[in-house]
Amino acid sequence: MGVGPSAELAFEFGPRLNLFTGDNGVGKSFVLDVVWWSLAHCWAGIAAKPTSGPASIEVQIIDGPDDGHGDADYSHAEQRWIYRHCQGLTSHGPVIYASTDGFRVFDPYRNVIRDLLTPEPDPTKTFDAFRFSLDEVWNGLEHQAKPVCNGLIRDWATWMRAEGSSGDSDDQAPFGLLRQVLATLSDPLEPLTPGPVRPVFVDDTRDIPTLANPWGGDPIPVMLASAGVRRIMMLAYLLTWVWYEHKRVAAIRQLEPKTQMYVIIDELEIHLHPRWQRRIGPALLSIARALHPHMRMQLFATTHSPLVLASLETHVGVDDRLFNFDVSRGHVELDELAWVKHGDASGWLDSAAFETSPYSVEAERAIGWAEDFLSGQLDHIPEPYRNHAALTRHLAECSRPAIHSGSAGTPVARCHDSSRTQPAPQGFDTHVRGRGLAWIEQQRRPISEFPGYWRWCEPALHDAFHGRCGWAAVAITSGHVEHFISQSECVARAQPQLAYDWDNFRYIMPDLNSKKRNRPAILDPFDVQPGWFEIELPSLHLKVTAAVPDSQRALAQSTCEFLGLERGFKLLRQRRAYMQAYRAGKVQIEFFDDVFPLLATALRGLFDAADDALSKELRNWRTELADARRQCGASVP
Repeated sequence: MGVGPSAELAFEFGPRLNLFTGDNGVGKSFVLDVVWWSLAHCWAGIAAKPTSGPASIEVQIIDGPDDGHGDADYSHAEQRWIYRHCQGLTSHGPVIYASTDGFRVFDPYRNVIRDLLTPEPDPTKTFDAFRFSLDEVWNGLEHQAKPVCNGLIRDWATWMRAEGSSGDSDDQAPFGLLRQVLATLSDPLEPLTPGPVRPVFVDDTRDIPTLANPWGGDPIPVMLASAGVRRIMMLAYLLTWVWYEHKRVAAIRQLEPKTQMYVIIDELEIHLHPRWQRRIGPALLSIARALHPHMRMQLFATTHSPLVLASLETHVGVDDRLFNFDVSRGHVELDELAWVKHGDASGWLDSAAFETSPYSVEAERAIGWAEDFLSGQLDHIPEPYRNHAALTRHLAECSRPAIHSGSAGTPVARCHDSSRTQPAPQGFDTHVRGRGLAWIEQQRRPISEFPGYWRWCEPALHDAFHGRCGWAAVAITSGHVEHFISQSECVARAQPQLAYDWDNFRYIMPDLNSKKRNRPAILDPFDVQPGWFEIELPSLHLKVTAAVPDSQRALAQSTCEFLGLERGFKLLRQRRAYMQAYRAGKVQIEFFDDVFPLLATALRGLFDAADDALSKELRNWRTELADARRQCGASVP
């Protein structure tokens, strides 16, 4: 309270996984610093400092009989945090903090706890924490001219030579542990397998550890590995070193080793290729068992990577936490988000955790122009893109991936207003159907929600429906893949594979998608034939015509009423915007052939009709519309 990005922040952390998302500068790293401080009772770097006024931090550790709590106030006079109350507030195991510029380690058996309400510090402990620069992780750390850590290079070589002679089983000896941790954290396509140690540098007499080259060739000296691999190696080494040293000191002090560890990582994905980003989260969750079969690990990490969140979807439990920092009205607000399965990185990118477009800045701008175009606001669009053909080409250049037609024999989907068929896009079986069926095969519990692998084919579905919503028959810039047989119905029918069937997909505007979920009996756009629906002028209401067969009429009418197709507010507003653009001479009827064919048909019918075929009111409205266009210098019709 009174310090940090918000006037007051409160967290109830999960016992295993705690992830933090949010924009740069909203306070994620600050929270990690406070977590470290609450466990180690010293600051990892510069202490948190309120600008003015009172500030306090309250901490509670919940661990059954070992519960602890305490609170501290900031003293502006002494420029430090002072505990006013503390009981049982100590780390229940080693703590590792991986920041962007180094590592911090706290071991309750090795490090002194300062500033607590205790008479005297433990005389066997001489410093508050191990503070490693990146160089010191490699080359060792000293305190008062004594080595307190030999560093990765020396320890790796020493442990490797001692393997088999320490008396420990191979998997509990330090090098065996290191090898297990490296294997757990690395990508199977690029495994981190230790190679021989050997001299490498003229000015360095040490034998240097190496990694086996996953692509063949000579082993790679560890210092010459990529930045991402070096960070993984440093983390693997410190996890191994901390646990091994904790056990060693526990034996000297005749204490039982702790089986709780805390790992804090700022920017989990830093330096990592996307393939590694997909593995780092699940790997860290399983690392505890590589160290000890009864080890518990509590992980705190920040991330800017939707791949990290997507990779954790099938690994999270009910007690795992996802916190998001958001800026609203100039203030930072904290939200705890539910772990919802978004299916892939694109789904997470569009979620509340990131709220970011998956498109380039140029593509997002082009999509905005398309929305302005559809609403008739041509003045907002640069002159070269104020016609449908030019804007469509620009959208294709900026945002539409190349998707090729599938081979004969692939499933087909028919456009709702055409007799032509559209095959599933090339790659559909690999990216959608294959992934979906493989996921279904792995399930051992009743399915309640499917991963959204179908998002991959949204561009192809957009093309199959000519960019128009399957029910509203109007062009949309952002549509969704809709399951005509709903996901829940797929499960009820014992046909979960239909959730990944191209023939079951329809293209729909988001507003109608949310409505359709609540009603099972909806007319299928693929069943609609030309002439079944028309736009009534001048009301712009959508009407069911006499051409609809009696067997389908009730369903067609109820579909219009339930989805608001006839006179729903948003749809009617869009139709009126089209008419205003047409009246003002900004567009020709041909424009509506692409974006709203029913309106194009209605306008042509209006101007082609004989006077005696129209009511007096409609004749007058036609005359007034034609006069308005002529005054703007536009042709009629």
